[in-house]
Amino acid sequence: MQSSLSQPLLPRHLVDEIQRTYGAAYLTMSDVSQEASHEYRLAMRNWNGPLPPDIHLCNELDPAFSQKAKRTYLHYMAATADILSACELLYCGASPDKASPDGYTPIFSALAELAVRRFRSFVTPLLPPSYLPSVVNCPPQYLPAYSHIAKILIEQHIDVNQTVHRVSILRLACLAKDWDIIGLLFEHGANDTISSSTSTFKATFPTASDRKRYTALVAAKRLPEGQQRPARMCPCWSGKRVSECHGKLGAKVPYPLDYVCVCGSEKTYRRCCSRKAKLSVIEEWKSDICRIMHRYDEKDDMAEINQKLQELMKKGQLMEDSLRRAIGLPEDPAKNHTMYTDPNEFGKRVTEQGLVDPAFGYAMCRYPDRVPLPVDRTVRSRQVMEGRHAIWNSLVDEYIALGTDSRSAFEIARAAKVGTWGGAYIRQCEGENCDKVEQKDVEKLQQCIKCQMAVYCGRECQKSAWPTHKKVCSTPAQRPQLLPSQMAVLKKVMPAIANGEVLLYLPS
Repeated sequence: MQSSLSQPLLPRHLVDEIQRTYGAAYLTMSDVSQEASHEYRLAMRNWNGPLPPDIHLCNELDPAFSQKAKRTYLHYMAATADILSACELLYCGASPDKASPDGYTPIFSALAELAVRRFRSFVTPLLPPSYLPSVVNCPPQYLPAYSHIAKILIEQHIDVNQTVHRVSILRLACLAKDWDIIGLLFEHGANDTISSSTSTFKATFPTASDRKRYTALVAAKRLPEGQQRPARMCPCWSGKRVSECHGKLGAKVPYPLDYVCVCGSEKTYRRCCSRKAKLSVIEEWKSDICRIMHRYDEKDDMAEINQKLQELMKKGQLMEDSLRRAIGLPEDPAKNHTMYTDPNEFGKRVTEQGLVDPAFGYAMCRYPDRVPLPVDRTVRSRQVMEGRHAIWNSLVDEYIALGTDSRSAFEIARAAKVGTWGGAYIRQCEGENCDKVEQKDVEKLQQCIKCQMAVYCGRECQKSAWPTHKKVCSTPAQRPQLLPSQMAVLKKVMPAIANGEVLLYLPS
């Protein structure tokens, strides 16, 4: 049974894609869903005493992973067709091309397993005698997962010309008749070591039709001399190249709120260190070691930011070029202090950048007033605000009705719906160490009588939070609970807010 703390350190869209492709049962078989793997996965992310992702895995029930073999966790995930675990290990810094003492790499394991499981009697005599296939069962419907892992590893820039005991990974792909991987290897610079030898060519492809198909593939896919292989994909699995994501000049990518916290508390980052006033966790690409690294980064002064937001709320300002620059839209010099009128482009851009929840982005692309933000309730009509945000929430319901998101309707609503005054619609108790949520653990939270903004599940929680809450209660620095997507958009444009620039359209 999957632990609530064992959620994969992977973006939701990737998990959903794997589930759509291989089915829900495949996810339950993954190592990320096993209680036995929970402690290792937490330790790999714990900064206080981290376990390296390249440590050896020992499974004496599987000779391929005995203590003597000294193969890594990534070898095991590649050999057992576990896509989610392989992706998680690579995100955490596992070396995609690390060889065992006898020379075998993860991609060799993946392609050898695929070839053996498809054509055992034909392939086995052609493999190195020292190679031991894994004894883990892989149902036939999951065999394409081996190709999926091979593709991931190739796009992480493994050596496509590697040979182990005179067997190249290109030949393994040929023995498995994985034409897509053969083509991808050539696109990434693999040398044709198959057709250059007549005996090898015929031994690998006994039929003339396969040899003809291979020859055509070489001609179509071979990387032209002097041309660079395709850029490396970012192992955060955003779907972008490293140079467009974590490796972009000056990039400081916020650590995902729903991943387990780096401090070792076993809570999610959302419920732990992200709440600290002055520190946030960011991710950066380290080109010297080719992996994503994490570190603490000082946050902007939220009190100053919130005070500035309060001023903007009262004025009802329009969006200008400062926001357009911040989210990567082209500037329009002919316009000054005018609202950008294409909500679809705005919403699409921040959604593509991974700044907002998919449901939030869906609503942004269709909502006439841009992104909802908290408003000053002293100068706004409740009826007007309820009407505006009812439109927004109906768009979220429209997204839920599409049925394309595997999350429950409650989870989606919690991530994307907004309340009357622009904050989160489904809130969490703000008591010390309390995680109770409205409409789930308690029907409705109670508000602080003075500010009517902070919410609690009862008197004990209110008392526990008072030492902290009294410092901001009813002050300009106070804000209601924001959705992660709202915070993400604000963080994107915070420098402009802090400098006093006008940057967001807020409803009047």
